[in-house]
Amino acid sequence: MSASLFESKDLSHSLWKKVLDRAVSIKNETYSAPQNLSKFKVGLLFFEPSSRTRWSFEKACLDLSIPSMVSVVDGSTSKSKGETAADTLDLYLELGFDLIVVRSGQDSETLKRLQETNVPFINAGFGGDYHPTQALLDYFTWTNEVERNVSKILIMGDVAHSRVAKSHMRFAKIMGYQVGLLPADGLDLTQEEREDLKPEITFSDRKQAIEWAEVVMSLRTQKERHPEGASFKPFKALSADELNSDHIVMHPGPFMRGEDLEENLVKDPRSLIFKQKRNGVYCRAALISCLLEENQKEKKGSL
Repeated sequence: MSASLFESKDLSHSLWKKVLDRAVSIKNETYSAPQNLSKFKVGLLFFEPSSRTRWSFEKACLDLSIPSMVSVVDGSTSKSKGETAADTLDLYLELGFDLIVVRSGQDSETLKRLQETNVPFINAGFGGDYHPTQALLDYFTWTNEVERNVSKILIMGDVAHSRVAKSHMRFAKIMGYQVGLLPADGLDLTQEEREDLKPEITFSDRKQAIEWAEVVMSLRTQKERHPEGASFKPFKALSADELNSDHIVMHPGPFMRGEDLEENLVKDPRSLIFKQKRNGVYCRAALISCLLEENQKEKKGSL
């Protein structure tokens, strides 16, 4: 069975540790990609708009000298003729890639195709539920950019539609950190999600939540995932005066200045937002190279 990543539990703790260690080596420029990596071909298939995730995967392939092809499913593809996302994915899976990176909306048929395929893949964001590489790069950032042990992250705002929040709850159970939630009014997890994800702590008091946290991540309201015409209750933007000197500010992006973060927090000394962007390249390069190696070993072992 090929090694793929749809959600965090798909990879063992030892393989995650290997990915994290390799990301450190890539960051420190002590990793030399083996020449045989350049024989692999990676496809990047994006059904949804993306800047940080797509560009960091592209740059990761470039840094590893791996040939890659970026495919954005928009009006220039057969989508404009009525082709479904699942049929587009079926086509992509037949093009002969050694690994594909897929970003998709909440589409059950697309999910079914991914679950059935033998082509190794990485989930680069699926609907409002899964974004495992964002949790990876966030964890990598606070463990490598901060000179103390950090174990508590608070995620506040539109938790209901946040694949980042849900992915952290999954990744935390593997890596051993705590995730606290402060949902905006009406934007909490469903009961079914609570039973599945088992969040450690949910706050109703904003001051108490921020005092508990070491890392604070204030999320934008994901208006594109809400029903058309839905109204939004205002959620106070995170401000510098709510934080103490030891707090760490992070954000998966895109951030809405003045809506989820006050302008002066974006480049505050406590902010790691721009380091997250750079570290995303290292983490995704590490993940790509490790999965290609794992699947190469699997192929050799089956001969």
